[in-house]
Amino acid sequence: MASLVNRWPLTENANDVVGSLNLTNNGTVTFGADGASFNGSSQWLSGTKTVPATFTLSTWIKVVSMPATALCPMTWGETNGANCVGFYLQNGGNEYCFESNGLCYQSTAATPTYSSTTHTNIIVTYDGSTVRYFRGGTEISGAQIGGTTTRSTNFSIGRYGVDTSTNFYLNGAEKDARIYNGPLAPAEITAIVAAGPNPGTVTLRLAQCMGGF
Repeated sequence: MASLVNRWPLTENANDVVGSLNLTNNGTVTFGADGASFNGSSQWLSGTKTVPATFTLSTWIKVVSMPATALCPMTWGETNGANCVGFYLQNGGNEYCFESNGLCYQSTAATPTYSSTTHTNIIVTYDGSTVRYFRGGTEISGAQIGGTTTRSTNFSIGRYGVDTSTNFYLNGAEKDARIYNGPLAPAEITAIVAAGPNPGTVTLRLAQCMGGF
């Protein structure tokens, strides 16, 4: 049974409203109805968290422009680009998630153009063996590649872990970032997308959908 363990609305600050991982604001990220606004070069939110053994990551992003290499809106990672877990959206290439230099998921189509005016939901799930990637509630076809590597505890929203290269920063806005401690089913992912970012009621545990804990 997967539970929602961290959630950052990102409309007022970088505080976690479900867990206790209040993030550090680096570079004076600003907050508003659009979510956290990032300048693409020197702003991000950071904290330390162990990657769950199984998980779902969900967030909503607007993209003003893609960086030279890849956009990483919600990611664990090291300065050498290793041990990535999260979203790695490559400019002019493919969509990846989970661990670079190890197990990853590579879409079969070129990276889509993310809207600069409307938030797009992106989700990655991992059940301990299989990675699945969803954009706007639709599972994106692709291939799972490789094995696993050591996982970083350097968690960031708005860039790739602790890597300071400007190639990996988000230029745009992000809100309603979530971490669940297990994979969500496609129907539950559809419900997240239908509810939109920061709905009034958020399901904390999947069992609530069945009428109890």
